[in-house]
Amino acid sequence: MYLPKIKIKIPDRDTIRDVVDETGRQFVGSFFETYKGELFSGTKPTSDSKPLQSSDTLESEFPTNQEASFKVEFLPPTERQLANGTFKRYFLQDKRNKNIVEITKDKFDNLETNLFTKKLAVDWTLTPPAKDVYFNGVRFDGAETKNRQAIQQASQTIEGLQDYIKDYAQFVPESKIAGDKTTPLPKGNTSFDIPSPS
Repeated sequence: MYLPKIKIKIPDRDTIRDVVDETGRQFVGSFFETYKGELFSGTKPTSDSKPLQSSDTLESEFPTNQEASFKVEFLPPTERQLANGTFKRYFLQDKRNKNIVEITKDKFDNLETNLFTKKLAVDWTLTPPAKDVYFNGVRFDGAETKNRQAIQQASQTIEGLQDYIKDYAQFVPESKIAGDKTTPLPKGNTSFDIPSPS
């Protein structure tokens, strides 16, 4: 990066007080301002200069009022998705206050991530039954278990997502499997009776 000295100025510390890096963390150290108003780390342009931004500017670009910028808007699964047994759910998080909302695919695709947001798509299982099923003492995971596992994995990216989701069987159609098949065997009951010879 090269700029002539005439195109570099000392930042105005009255208007640029808090500076953040690309990850949104507060930057501590020297920085300079270009003639375009761009901020970079260091005292002069070098190949190691990193882009910075005034947190005051970012606050005005991305208001903290969650109601205004983060609205829950999503569509339930279509008949085709229900038949396929899965669909994607799209989540957005404000990293500043950890608020999470669910959004539509269109908004997810068109939304550019920035310093203050994270977005993530999660595969949601729709195939019944919702509850785990037991056959001959062997458990087969139901949709609830599969969805809980998917959200736990996603929570490594979007912190708190496991608390945002309240119903892991949401949208899963009713199952015709008998209730006794969704009840685990009593613990310790591994013996069986052999009839005595007659």
